[in-house]
Amino acid sequence: MKRINLLLVVATVFGALCAQANNWYDRGNAGFVLACVGKKPVVLDLHENETRQLGEIQFSSQSHTQSKALDIIARLESHDKARASQYKSWALAFFNEVQWVHDAALNQTPDLGMVIIPNNCQLEQVVFQRNPSILNSKRYMINQNLWNQLDSDNQAALIVHEIIYREFMNSVTQEPASERIRVFNLVLHTNLLAGLTLPEYISLIQELHFTSYTSQNLKFAIGYESSKKGWLNIPVTLNEAGHVIEGTLAAQQMFIRKHISYNCHSTDLPALGYVQLDDNGTLRRLNVHKDFDTKLCGLPSTLITDDEGLHRISGSRWTFDQQERPDYISDQLPQSGHSLKYKGTTYIVHSSILQETPYWSSYYFDSELNLIALDLGGHPCRDEKTQNVIFYRTVNDAPSLLLSLDTAGNIQSHLPACY
Repeated sequence: MKRINLLLVVATVFGALCAQANNWYDRGNAGFVLACVGKKPVVLDLHENETRQLGEIQFSSQSHTQSKALDIIARLESHDKARASQYKSWALAFFNEVQWVHDAALNQTPDLGMVIIPNNCQLEQVVFQRNPSILNSKRYMINQNLWNQLDSDNQAALIVHEIIYREFMNSVTQEPASERIRVFNLVLHTNLLAGLTLPEYISLIQELHFTSYTSQNLKFAIGYESSKKGWLNIPVTLNEAGHVIEGTLAAQQMFIRKHISYNCHSTDLPALGYVQLDDNGTLRRLNVHKDFDTKLCGLPSTLITDDEGLHRISGSRWTFDQQERPDYISDQLPQSGHSLKYKGTTYIVHSSILQETPYWSSYYFDSELNLIALDLGGHPCRDEKTQNVIFYRTVNDAPSLLLSLDTAGNIQSHLPACY
């Protein structure tokens, strides 16, 4: 019986790495090959198919390394067009981001996870990747001596490995090892996706700890690492066309739609909030999670206009009409100081210094995005000197008043004078 060595990363090392999982500048990640006596080196991801047995490896028929990598990535398109497009972009830029290292070995990074190494074989690190900075201009460092020993299929496999790892490095995942990255690379090389339905594919990438899936130009959170419960899947609902129509938006994304925009680059927030779309891909409802940290990322916002220009309104509760125009926006705002100037009238919130709870603002719009009603969480009155509308909040607030406006911005509700 063939003897093997079993290399395990000790649990205590894993624990130390988890605390620094996204500290990629110091740690980086690696691409490995298995070098065995009397054999050509093979990318570790591909070698592991001997034990994982996901199917026969189907190399690309293209002639050149980069073309082969693009061909392997293209297998994603039927299930995950957005991820395939991103991976292709990174693959096309790969060799422009390489620093070649000659006659030297790279210090092995501790990100392997569980690896089975046959006797008379050893792991060699070919690639080291970390995000570029002022101190290191190139993303990839490659041992050229080892690279040149690989055939073009294995070179392409290493490129795909690094592309997948690049996503993990810049997402909210806390993955401490490359084991799941290697599995996904093997999934692509065996073309396992060809036999999967879309729900099966989403289940697969959840099992591999991918944190997002993009549908209808929105990035949905599909899982995250809980400090108390470990990895947790986040469900999404698909319609018959295979589009997500209900789920949780990922916090780390940017979207600019006709009447709502959002931008967040933080890797510390797993999710923005719950969203519903209709079968046409139109947003109908968005509820930002109550524990969403607005100090790290701002809320979604819209722009409304009047003769004095554009006014930005943000919120955590949204509903939309069939044209994706917001008809209701609400948000929990700070205790005092919020103001809005709209069509000649300035609306200001004034709170008692004893008032500790935040207040809710609510805005209502017609189909032309005219503000037709608002509630700033207090008792409104008119300052006869400035003509500003002041929403007063007291310690023991009664229900606030919703002010109605006409399309010209004139207040239709009774408004007493301030005292």
